[in-house]
Amino acid sequence: MNEDKKNKLNREIEADANKFNITVIILMALMSVACEVLNNVGVFLVDKNVMHIGMGIALIFLLIPISFYLVHDIFMKKETSIFYWPNLKGLIIGSVFIAVLSFNVALTNHSLILILVPSLVAAQYKNNKAVNHWVGVVSIILVPIGVYGGYFLGSLDHNLVKVAADQTTATIAERWELAKGSGRMLSLFTHHVLPRALCVLAADALIIGILKRNERMIDGQLELTDRLQEQMDKTSHIQERIANNLAALIENRDVSTGEHVVRTQAYVKLICDELRRNPSYQRPLSEEEAALIIKAAPLHDVGKIKVSDVILKKPGKLTPEEYEAMKLHAVASDAIIHSILDNIEESEFVYVADQIAVHHHEKWDGSGYPSNLKGEEIPLPARIMAVADVFDALVSIRVYKPPFPLDEAFTIIKDSSGTHFDPQIVKAFLNIRDKVTEVAKGKVEQASL
Repeated sequence: MNEDKKNKLNREIEADANKFNITVIILMALMSVACEVLNNVGVFLVDKNVMHIGMGIALIFLLIPISFYLVHDIFMKKETSIFYWPNLKGLIIGSVFIAVLSFNVALTNHSLILILVPSLVAAQYKNNKAVNHWVGVVSIILVPIGVYGGYFLGSLDHNLVKVAADQTTATIAERWELAKGSGRMLSLFTHHVLPRALCVLAADALIIGILKRNERMIDGQLELTDRLQEQMDKTSHIQERIANNLAALIENRDVSTGEHVVRTQAYVKLICDELRRNPSYQRPLSEEEAALIIKAAPLHDVGKIKVSDVILKKPGKLTPEEYEAMKLHAVASDAIIHSILDNIEESEFVYVADQIAVHHHEKWDGSGYPSNLKGEEIPLPARIMAVADVFDALVSIRVYKPPFPLDEAFTIIKDSSGTHFDPQIVKAFLNIRDKVTEVAKGKVEQASL
């Protein structure tokens, strides 16, 4: 199983858990305020001082993780959310423990259900068995602390143990004396500690069982994802080999084309990378779209298979009739690509390859071929390919011309902005002049193809 993928998934799970638990903590903080109000109107029968102290402690500890979130994500607006902070988990669980303990001491039986909250909060962190086992143990320990803390520090009323009316305000020492010899400590354990501890133990066992099942499901999903990725990689490799083999067929007829497709693919990648730095291109030129354009680039001249050797290898200038015949390779590309790739390639790849092969000879001002498309009517992949194709043709040896110097070629591209080429693509191309020069001089690997 891919450990990197599993670690990334676990990190996302923990971030989601932190986000959810912050919401729980906010609700608990609001609940502490509500308890104060309910006690004041007589719903709870708790001494007001005890309630103030208990809810005050709970609120202070609950506000600690809330404050971290507000400062980091809301006010400072950090790029990486605090939900990805590894130590936030411990801060949240610790704050919840202290808050629940305060609730238990102050509210006694009113807060019985809250004993399960620490275990449920920890259960959100599915990828950490140690945390869940530790929280389960501490939650059980929390039960007697809460019960006996409520007895010695809270209100001695019918919420915990029935006592006489004149004993409700007894001091800690007086409560200890009251419990001695009366069996009250044992009564507290039997009627309050033991049932709550069993409840927590049962809940923890259920939570751990659910976590184990979820972990098996996650492992199964990751394994399935790995298999799918492996199959996709094989398919991608087949696609690349098909594209390269088709390009090799052209190379056998036009010696310059073999090196040409390698260099133009490198130029296309460099242009795509530079354009993606512009926010306006990040959506139309997504990472997936850019990958398809780069992969399809070698097929841009596949239609030359249909062009006669007499025309393709003619050392001199083409006659008007020969030029018209040469132009037909763009139209021929459509039929070739669909006849070969339709049944073995993804439709997105075929679509992009078709756009490039058919339309990379269109011009920004509408004077190109085969459809006289103008401006943004020309597909973006074809507009990118046009710059790469023309530049490489300029700096390369052809049977009908010597290579242009690099400076002159860059000048021609620049001067053709707004007439032959999309101005934004020319701008991006000129921004990467040094990298393009490396490719033109044969350092294709440095273009990170």
